[in-house]
Amino acid sequence: MSYVSLHNYTHFSILYSLISPKDIFYKAKELGHTAIGICDLGTMASAWDCLKYSKETGVKLIIGCEFNFVNNTANKESERYRNIILYAKNAKGYFNLLTINKLGFDNSALFTKKVYPIIDWNILQKYSEGLICLTSGGTGIISQLIMSRNYEEAKNQIQKLKDIFGENLALEVQANNFTRRSSAFNDNIDQKTINYQLIKLSKEFNVKVVGTSNSLYLNKEDADKHDVLLAIGLHQPKSSNFRTKYDPENSNFYFKDENEMKSFFNRNFPEISDEICDNTEFFSNMCEYPAWIDPKFSNPSGKELPVFPIKEESDYEEFLAWKETNKDFIKTIDEYKLDEDKLYLRFKCKLVLEKLTFSDKKVYEDRLDEELDVIEYRGFSSYMLIVADYVHWARSNNISVGPGRGSVGGSLVAYLLRIHQADPIKYGLIFARFQNKEKTAYPDIDLDFSPSGRELVQNYLRQKYGNDRVAHVSNVMTITPKVYARDIARTCEFGNSKEDAIKIGTEIADSMPKEITSITSALDKVPLFSEYAKRYPALKDYSDINGKYRAWSTHAGGIVISERPLAGLVPIRKDKDGLWALEYDKDRAEESGLIKMDILGLSTLDIIDETHKLIKHAGKEIPNIDFAIYDDKTYDLISAGDTFCVFQLGTSAGTIDLCKKIKPKSIEDISHINSLARPSARDIREDFIVTKEGKKQVAMMHDSLNRAFGETYGFGLYEESLMYLAQDVAGWSLHEADRLRKLTKEKGSKGSKKVEQWRKEFIEGAVKNNIHELIATKIWDEVISNFSGYGFNKSVSVFENVNIYSPEGDFLHCKQIGDVVPGDYVRSRDEETKQDIFLKVKDKHDHGILNLVEIELDTGEKVKCTIDHKFRTIENSEMLPLWQILRDNLSIVVNKNEQPT
Repeated sequence: MSYVSLHNYTHFSILYSLISPKDIFYKAKELGHTAIGICDLGTMASAWDCLKYSKETGVKLIIGCEFNFVNNTANKESERYRNIILYAKNAKGYFNLLTINKLGFDNSALFTKKVYPIIDWNILQKYSEGLICLTSGGTGIISQLIMSRNYEEAKNQIQKLKDIFGENLALEVQANNFTRRSSAFNDNIDQKTINYQLIKLSKEFNVKVVGTSNSLYLNKEDADKHDVLLAIGLHQPKSSNFRTKYDPENSNFYFKDENEMKSFFNRNFPEISDEICDNTEFFSNMCEYPAWIDPKFSNPSGKELPVFPIKEESDYEEFLAWKETNKDFIKTIDEYKLDEDKLYLRFKCKLVLEKLTFSDKKVYEDRLDEELDVIEYRGFSSYMLIVADYVHWARSNNISVGPGRGSVGGSLVAYLLRIHQADPIKYGLIFARFQNKEKTAYPDIDLDFSPSGRELVQNYLRQKYGNDRVAHVSNVMTITPKVYARDIARTCEFGNSKEDAIKIGTEIADSMPKEITSITSALDKVPLFSEYAKRYPALKDYSDINGKYRAWSTHAGGIVISERPLAGLVPIRKDKDGLWALEYDKDRAEESGLIKMDILGLSTLDIIDETHKLIKHAGKEIPNIDFAIYDDKTYDLISAGDTFCVFQLGTSAGTIDLCKKIKPKSIEDISHINSLARPSARDIREDFIVTKEGKKQVAMMHDSLNRAFGETYGFGLYEESLMYLAQDVAGWSLHEADRLRKLTKEKGSKGSKKVEQWRKEFIEGAVKNNIHELIATKIWDEVISNFSGYGFNKSVSVFENVNIYSPEGDFLHCKQIGDVVPGDYVRSRDEETKQDIFLKVKDKHDHGILNLVEIELDTGEKVKCTIDHKFRTIENSEMLPLWQILRDNLSIVVNKNEQPT
């Protein structure tokens, strides 16, 4: 094949291209392409995915970017943007491409809440080494000068490009005769004229010309879907003329094969058609295989985290003295443990451990050695030191930090460094769940900071490690079925008006449960969706748009810190708020060797701070809380359910109800409440409570389950329970047992080869442990296979009125909840179809009296409800609880015309 496709976009060109990286590489392989060029518009976010699928298919990736271009960024407001495409030939070229990408965001402009990166001549001249330049298509740097008939300036700029890029410059012609008039939304394009003039200029300036297909969708029949995607992106109906269009009737912008390309140029430019296609291969051959997209190319360790700057620490001299005192011990440890950051972490932990008093210090010393061995083996000593440092800095600067949560609670090292405040040995927490030698994932430490101080912590990291080495991670939001329903209804103008379209889209969206992830599933399982799809076929016809990327967002609390400047390592972007973020999400960042730090904001901490100020203002002392000491007054309040708005104990009526029923007397009891409040635990709550009260006997399947489930009355509330089970039943180490914990979280894993293999290993291990094969099989099938996560329950006041219906759904009369009796029929909603259904009351449960509030709507209507009652909001059309609406200053929909557009 002598033709290489050099102008292709992926769906990382958000709401501009329909093509996924996977699809285009497999299509290229199917058509016999040896290489393809990817040049997403104003972003390099697809680089990692494209490299992955290039490896899978054997089709060489040529990585590039199409940039917005002006003559001088200082005058960007007065110039109309043109486009230019740059491709990386080698590692130096890729470094320059990333640098240009970053500079583009430095000089960006903000329109309609979107950030447009922009470059100019000065940037091209400085960073052209290792790059190939294409003049792009109809909106290109030379094409637009041709369309404005400014031929002299076109010639001047071709010469400037030639002076910068030399033989690495190509004038781009396209295999279409697309025409489009100029408007506020479109550049003027007559591709036939552009092609003719560029070929003429290529001869005059002795510059090669290349033919491209400008692929925005994969197959010819996708043109109409692509047009709908563009309309969605511009918030316009499909029928609107006030938006960008790409000739959907003639379907020219699909991924063409070699024969189609040669056929077009043979018909239009027969004298040079072979040259036009052969030149694409010429430029492709200039480009190396882009292994350098992966930072491991230049850093085989695969870790980009900086080494903690020990020499800047106030106790560095003390550390050196400790090293001298312990030099005989240091000589005996493995060579890989001798790095200074590893020794410094040992020094910090052992120093704290020596000062603490424990009943059995040997247990703690052994646990510390075990943890340090794993942390050092995995190369995460600096990671622990970095986290401990910014936590310490926050506390030293009066920024509230939460006591810690998540799997890091199992780490004694983290406890000694004061990253969290729970003694893992005292509470039976397992280190292997946080980190072990078999684990491939990076550590994940979620830390809560007061929102008012979180930004200060992030600024501290920028100052300490360098502004160019710290950035947020991104989240890329997709078009979900709910969003798809609203978008298609609005774009395809369902109903007789814009208001009807919005109403229909919202109705369809509200009918879909969260677990519906595909349009096929919606058609099969959501009757209302299926009904509307018959009336409006567009709902089914454009299903390929579901799942496409819709927008970037910046993870407010997710931060990466790098040893090397990020702009030369991975693609980065500036968001509309001026924050720098990777153009990768968490998973892609970690695959690139970067580690995400979670610096989360928790408003409860600000509430506590304000409470402390009120206590001081009242002239009283702030209590020093020791969680290990039983405080009867506090536990009495919790047991009475007087926990409204208390973090994790009073944020739902169901949790308050659990507090009243369990009547906690310890931190462990409170932990039980938190676990039982999670969704799928609803089926075991009542059994757990009566067993805890001694009304029902604990029944263990085998004595080997005592440690796993003894403290939770035979119920599997915690992931640690599963790990102890694997250790005590099958004889697995806790490091091996952690894989079982992760297995239960994997969706669609049941019946897989991995599951069957582990099941076999588990049962064989149990038999070796003198447990009968039938018992071991029963434990796997009935305990492990059913081990899962957990939700929330709701309750209302007994004085609220409820409508009573006949079994057929006819309204009969109204009762207070307190007067409802078994046998009455009440209206409910089917969770799957979201349709009204009428159910017979079987029993009543007293969840206590909840406080009611009264709100007045703009219509003058007054509504009494609990603070958890949900209303639809104007801003995002979602049903949200009243407390969140008040917190976020949102507006409630009060009539059908106030739906969001």
